Amino acid sequence: MSLKNLAKRVKSTEKELSKSIEQKFIDSIDKFIVQKRDRKGSRSIKPSSYYNCTRQVWYDLLDYPAKHKPSARGNRIMEVGTQLHEYVQDILMNMDEITLIPHEELPAYGAEGVEFILEHQSSPMEVKVKDQRFTKKYPLSYMVDGAIEYQGIRYLFEFKTINTKDFGYLFEPLKDHLMQGAIYAMSLGISKVMFLYLDKNDQNFKAYVHTYTEEELEFCKNKILEIEKHLLNLTLPPKEESYKCKYCSFKTFCVNDIQASHYEEEDGFKVFGKGGEK
Repeated sequence: MSLKNLAKRVKSTEKELSKSIEQKFIDSIDKFIVQKRDRKGSRSIKPSSYYNCTRQVWYDLLDYPAKHKPSARGNRIMEVGTQLHEYVQDILMNMDEITLIPHEELPAYGAEGVEFILEHQSSPMEVKVKDQRFTKKYPLSYMVDGAIEYQGIRYLFEFKTINTKDFGYLFEPLKDHLMQGAIYAMSLGISKVMFLYLDKNDQNFKAYVHTYTEEELEFCKNKILEIEKHLLNLTLPPKEESYKCKYCSFKTFCVNDIQASHYEEEDGFKVFGKGGEK
């Protein structure tokens, strides 16, 4: 062991020994939270990421080793968000003015290549779907917060939490959320999406209805097809530089335009090979 590494280990040990019982208690909670949520996703295209950098999605779906450290704070934010979702969904399910649309009444129900997953651990209001109609190999996989009828009109329902500063400047659904909603509308066949936002600090609501146009849905479809084309051909997508590159888990690969020297088969999908460059 080098002197530098030895010094780092000694410093780390001293820091651990100097921690108070309160800090150790918090660390234990955070460790449990990280381990609880540290699970691998499926080989499918997700509404929350397909509109991001194509290269980032490509690296992720081909299972390139991501360089990131799980964040307990990030996981706490996700867990609290989940609890707030269930709280709001429980309210809607008990309102006389709102009717949940049965799965079998959704336009996509029964279509070849569409699977409605009825057994899941989320709110019974959630609509969980695997849709293989638009792509050859990588299906769409998603959960929309609900499908409802309100005052005689049918909507898909999406609930979002937001901080007070951004809430104050909110006059329409955020672009990222509109991109997510496009997949739901395209797949389920309902063009209207009701977005409900909650201010996490003051607990105020804002709601916006967006009706998706054919042009918006076509853009969504073309983006998905572009991603899959690069995946099936194992061609590295062009760079899409933005401020997000700084935080990307695949930055090392992307900066140097690195592509694996070979790929392996895993459950019928190509994945980063052990002999790939690192």
